[in-house]
Amino acid sequence: MPRLVMKTSDVEENLAHYRLGITADTLSILSFRKFVQMAKLGIFLHCSMHLPPEHMEFFRETVLRLIQAGEMPPSAVNEFDQVFAFD
Repeated sequence: MPRLVMKTSDVEENLAHYRLGITADTLSILSFRKFVQMAKLGIFLHCSMHLPPEHMEFFRETVLRLIQAGEMPPSAVNEFDQVFAFD
C-alpha cells in the first residue's frame, strides 16, 4: 500500500521544479489523483493504464470508500477497473 506522505499538489510542484524524479510511484499517485478528480465530475478516462500491483488494491478500496461517501458515482468502480486494467 502506498504511503501518501506528501499532498499530490506538492508532488506536482516538485516535479515542475525538478526537485523530484518521476518514478512508478509518482506516476501511479498522479494518475489516480487525475482519475478521482475527473470521476467526481462524472468524466472518465478512456485509456488503459497499468499501476504497480501493490497500489491497485489500495486505490480500488479508496474508490469504494469515496462511492460510499457519495463523493463519486457508483459507476466509478467499473471505470476504475477499465482504466487501470484491474484483474
